[in-house]
Amino acid sequence: MDEFLQRDLVFDIIPLKDPDSGGEISFIPSELESKLFGETDADGHPLYVYAVIDAAKVRFLTDRLSQCDLPHVCLYENDDYAETAPWLVQLEVEAELTRQYFAYDPGQDNPWHMLALDAGIVLRSRFGIKDVQHHLRRYTLLADEAGIRQYFRFQEPGFLDAVLRCSNQVEVASFFARVESFMYMFPALNDGLWDAVKTSPQPGLNLSENATFNLPVIDKTKRAAMHDVLCTRQGRNLAIHGGTPASERKMRAEVYTRLFNAGFNNETALIGTYDLLAQIPAEAHASIWQAIESGDHSLGFLNYKIAKHYNLEVDVT
Repeated sequence: MDEFLQRDLVFDIIPLKDPDSGGEISFIPSELESKLFGETDADGHPLYVYAVIDAAKVRFLTDRLSQCDLPHVCLYENDDYAETAPWLVQLEVEAELTRQYFAYDPGQDNPWHMLALDAGIVLRSRFGIKDVQHHLRRYTLLADEAGIRQYFRFQEPGFLDAVLRCSNQVEVASFFARVESFMYMFPALNDGLWDAVKTSPQPGLNLSENATFNLPVIDKTKRAAMHDVLCTRQGRNLAIHGGTPASERKMRAEVYTRLFNAGFNNETALIGTYDLLAQIPAEAHASIWQAIESGDHSLGFLNYKIAKHYNLEVDVT
């Protein structure tokens, strides 16, 4: 439940770019450095910073890890899946891989930059990499309501947050028994900037000595929460990259997200629906949304009927 979590938002983060020849190299966005490195936990223990990076999304990740000096371990026990597995990497302040993790330059097609790939999450822990590996491996396979264990991609930005928000106190405390906090990033609605969510347990939420370690069950509620994460990401991306002014993007993102959640994914039709809604009286929106979310008609058909009813000229493809 949200009552067991503390979520802090960081807005308008400037991602790293490749330095000009002779320029100063930055390894961590200035907005995040103090939130990730150099802190201690409540008992004064130093905190290690780890990234969980998805090898399925990052080109040649295993080769790159083998050539760097950062401690790293695979989170899957079966080596056959190493090329598509999540990898736990201990980040250091002045490491090249750390810089690449936070790098994004829309003006360059740099295959080493990871930020735009939704490649993973960052977490902090006072425990060493082997302890954290053992802890996180428990979460790579989670059971559903029928007891069937399936891969859980907690390295997908937003998924772990969504699942823990739907989990009970013991499940939340169990995860944070070895993790101080975790953070994931996503594109801001302002051009070229990024936002981040940092999630940690509410103060005083601990797994007592007599408590049983509990993994969350991926039930209908948690699946819906993860689906909403994906729809929100799609909605924001369409609002950002759809060629619309920054002043409209928040509202467009909300409408697009709702349409993705309703099961529609034709981007031209989604844009057409927003343009129609912007031109018709607000009091008519409720009945239109009811028709849209009923699933009885295609979005193109509904756009056509709405445009015809209000005598509007909009692309209703």
